[in-house]
Amino acid sequence: MDAKKFLNNMVAGGVTDFEVCHRTVIDGKSRFTKWYAYKDWPYDFTPNYRTIFKNELVLETDFPRKEDNDAMMENIKKKMEKQKIPFYCIFTGNKSTHMHIFLNHPNYSEDVINRNKAFIAKKFLGDELYKSIDLANLGKHRMIQLEFAPNPKSGNPSKYLCKYGGDIYNLPYDMKLQDGIRFKDAQTSFMIHKTEILNNKAPRYCPFMEYCCKNELPTVDGEKHTMSRNQHIAPNVAAYVLANKEKAEYLNSYYKNQKSNVKREWLALKPEFNCIGLQNYANNNGLGKHCEMCKKYGLYDKYKTFIAVQCGKTKKQRAALKEKKKETREVSTCNIKNK
Repeated sequence: MDAKKFLNNMVAGGVTDFEVCHRTVIDGKSRFTKWYAYKDWPYDFTPNYRTIFKNELVLETDFPRKEDNDAMMENIKKKMEKQKIPFYCIFTGNKSTHMHIFLNHPNYSEDVINRNKAFIAKKFLGDELYKSIDLANLGKHRMIQLEFAPNPKSGNPSKYLCKYGGDIYNLPYDMKLQDGIRFKDAQTSFMIHKTEILNNKAPRYCPFMEYCCKNELPTVDGEKHTMSRNQHIAPNVAAYVLANKEKAEYLNSYYKNQKSNVKREWLALKPEFNCIGLQNYANNNGLGKHCEMCKKYGLYDKYKTFIAVQCGKTKKQRAALKEKKKETREVSTCNIKNK
């Protein structure tokens, strides 16, 4: 089967909500066309990349040696077969293999499944195997090499390796989620459990994060701007919105203001907030003024800022603090009068 026939079979099987593009690698540098819905593909040549479907898990390891990837994938296959989870495997033509799993459930929409991919994968694989896979493939709106398309790095064709249950030529699979998987916090914007939000330490409010999400940041430009904005800022934006559900829209506003096509897999990776890293970026790019207050009072560490401590107090605590300050001012005024 070739890549085009495979794409047409997907559409015939009811899978239509996906995009495609074409990637070429020249002198080690990748060039991508724009992303198009497959029905709107404007070129004569066949695309070689597609987006991962909302109800699809793509499991892959990314070790430097092909032999290590093959050995780990064998362990993952055994784990899936033991649980009777249908899959098919495609060798990419370079050094890794993609395992494709399609999930359907009468009680969960594709969108709910999409937002819980990391949670589902961890349930399927267990902690140890989960640590070995490329977590970026569990993020939203992710491009992967298309089945049966030549690998743009090596030029070698991708190959169908094996399947367990289901039918690679008749998508999607009619597979139900394991009974043990339940989404306890289904209404949360990013489908993150409340306990995980609490454990994902980030400030209630960070002046520099507020600036980053509402303004275009400098890109790398020689000595003037020395640190990549998406490499250093994007994971902190993800940690910020994961810890502050009411700021969910900040993720979209960040990428919109950066005019950036960088993907948004950071949410699935659940990064920790790195205050020191943000300060370094701010200082190296002429934006240190946004961190001055926290640094001035010395009331910050890796996770918290001065404002975070203030906002983190309960309403009762803030009222008591306000009353205490008022009493202090009254005493001071009285002492001045007495003098």
